[in-house]
Amino acid sequence: YYQFTVGLAYLTRSFDVVENPMNMAISSGLNMYGNLKFTARYHFAGNSEIAAGFGFTHFSNGKMDTPNLGLNGFNASLGYNLQIVSPKQPKHISNSFGIISKHNCDIVVSAGVKVDDQATNSKYLISTAVVDYIFAPGPKYAFGLGSDIFYDQSLGPNVAEKGGMSYTQKDLFQLGMHIGLYARYNRIRITGHIGGYVLAPLYKYARIYSRIGMRYSISDKVFLNIALKAHYAIADYIEWGIGYSIK
Repeated sequence: YYQFTVGLAYLTRSFDVVENPMNMAISSGLNMYGNLKFTARYHFAGNSEIAAGFGFTHFSNGKMDTPNLGLNGFNASLGYNLQIVSPKQPKHISNSFGIISKHNCDIVVSAGVKVDDQATNSKYLISTAVVDYIFAPGPKYAFGLGSDIFYDQSLGPNVAEKGGMSYTQKDLFQLGMHIGLYARYNRIRITGHIGGYVLAPLYKYARIYSRIGMRYSISDKVFLNIALKAHYAIADYIEWGIGYSIK
């Protein structure tokens, strides 16, 4: 089985231009925390089982401050479980939204801010528009294909100007395509995207990007969206948005 955890963390050692100038990973005390864990269990002798697994942990402020390479950790576990009380009959939880459509189209609009230069600490506006086609063969998992339009104000001063190039507002737009995997738990959908820029006059890290996030349904059609966009293991920014689902 697998477990996905997201929350907040406070880290006591962060970047400081005088006291801790070599820390390029964490620049703020308050950070987002994420953990993905996979575990296998082997049941034997009626009430005993052996469990083994591995996990991945990430700390980041989502580029709300910089530098922000993030902290990544891997862990492994091995354990023995002994069941001393008979388990209760599991309770069935019905789906709040009835029958799930096999074919869906999600339209998401998001915005946010990021800091891309610790010298000036300037904050830049970013926004994203996403259109996803999602195919759900069952009630829990789905697969998708989609397109992204990104607008990133930081690309002008931190990419074009540093490279000695001139730019216009249209150069701050990027067009991308992605594939997606979705896991649904009643109102919550965990989303994972891997994509590439099809059209990007300016880009900082790489032409490949990823996104992991969550969509929370507030009605049958409207949902809230939060996602972290990254290039490889380097966080770019957090997307805060709202979406509309067409079945």
